[in-house]
Amino acid sequence: MGPSVDFALLHIALVDHDDWGLTREIHRYRDLDREFTDTCIKLEQLQVDLSAIQQAHSTSESQLLLARAQEQVEQLENVPRKPQATRGVWKRKSGRGCPV
Repeated sequence: MGPSVDFALLHIALVDHDDWGLTREIHRYRDLDREFTDTCIKLEQLQVDLSAIQQAHSTSESQLLLARAQEQVEQLENVPRKPQATRGVWKRKSGRGCPV
């Protein structure tokens, strides 16, 4: 981990050490660490997007209730609601936390 110059120095030291298995595993670790960090960043952005959508959905639902839309349009009375869409909130599982 660290700046590319530092990693290059580590790589040179590993090549000099002549342990290709260790060199491969360190490269694999670095690649997985980058992938993990990138995925965490994407996950954080999805969380922000999800929160914004939930807020907009809640606001829209409140406006419909205040407008008494259900009373004005009889067909809405029998439209089933999706409780998992309005109540289900993704929860981050415990474990290794994202570094961001």
